[in-house]
Amino acid sequence: MPTLKPLPDCEGPKLECFTDDLSKHDFKFLELLGSGCHSVVLKAEIDGKLYVIKFFFPVYVHEPNFEMDPIDEGYFVGREEKERLTASEKIPQQVVDSLRLHATSFNNECRAYGRLKELGREHLAVKVHGYLRLYLPQFDEYLRAAMGDSHPQEDWFTRDMIEMEDDEVDLPIMAILHRCGIVVRDLKSQQYHEGQLCDLSHAWTIPHIFGPEGGMRPRWAFASMAAWDLKCFQDMIEEANMYALRPEPPLKLSNLVARRNDEVYNNLRPRPGMYGPFLPLLNYDEGGIWDMNYYPSYDPALFNWKAIPKRTTKKSIGHILKKSTGGVSKKRKSTATGGARQVGKGKNKKRHR
Repeated sequence: MPTLKPLPDCEGPKLECFTDDLSKHDFKFLELLGSGCHSVVLKAEIDGKLYVIKFFFPVYVHEPNFEMDPIDEGYFVGREEKERLTASEKIPQQVVDSLRLHATSFNNECRAYGRLKELGREHLAVKVHGYLRLYLPQFDEYLRAAMGDSHPQEDWFTRDMIEMEDDEVDLPIMAILHRCGIVVRDLKSQQYHEGQLCDLSHAWTIPHIFGPEGGMRPRWAFASMAAWDLKCFQDMIEEANMYALRPEPPLKLSNLVARRNDEVYNNLRPRPGMYGPFLPLLNYDEGGIWDMNYYPSYDPALFNWKAIPKRTTKKSIGHILKKSTGGVSKKRKSTATGGARQVGKGKNKKRHR
């Protein structure tokens, strides 16, 4: 059994070690599958079975990326993303330590996939078996040839090779992730492979230093980020429909709706929620300002992570506060500047837009 402890070493979900000594296994790299700003992904064979291994660059194992537009303009510490975060008057040392546990790309994925494992919801994303920590000089030459001089050195994930039929990306999965206390924050078509979410390196999971219990960000922050996920999902739908119109004859358009159509909504009779002022949609890299004039089905911040050890096998998800008929949580009142509200009256009922 692996002797390395689950990571990250803090409260909340963790990811188990896959193996603590890969050199004892029949292991070989097969091919480079792709790369991004945080990591490189390779296909490998371990003991005769195919896996995908995600190699994180060292800086993204240790350094957090946490600024959120537009509320962090006065909080921004004036550093480049790859520079080492140090304590300051704005960010004391205990906050720096917590950010390294809650907001690095490697720990983001450890916590998100760890949450899916502990809830029995691994089907919501690509299955992750655990992390590896490797110091194998014999692979250095191959890694440098495949990835250049900035190759990863420490923490990696192992994932199953996906062998499945092409499937349409499922919108309800996003609501379930939010219900599990997870916000993706970086939702693009590149994050999906054959209908499954395979990149959670920007995802934040409750409990989090920027969650309500931390007191460092507004209580509506996670609801706003969940609403941003829906905006990004809607952008994906519209992009897919645009490409579907190009062939002759055109392909079938998707009828999914991640968030309300503002043009249609504005033509309806006036409602109190249409007047504002609105909270902003929090995002990490767009640099613009969007109004949070709609709400996600679930506020991830309401996930009761402390109840997970007490849960029976019949319940595979955390307790979520139900919406009352007045559109407000039974235990927490919500205003236009409060937490997100559930908008549907039932799972099988459609809202008119």
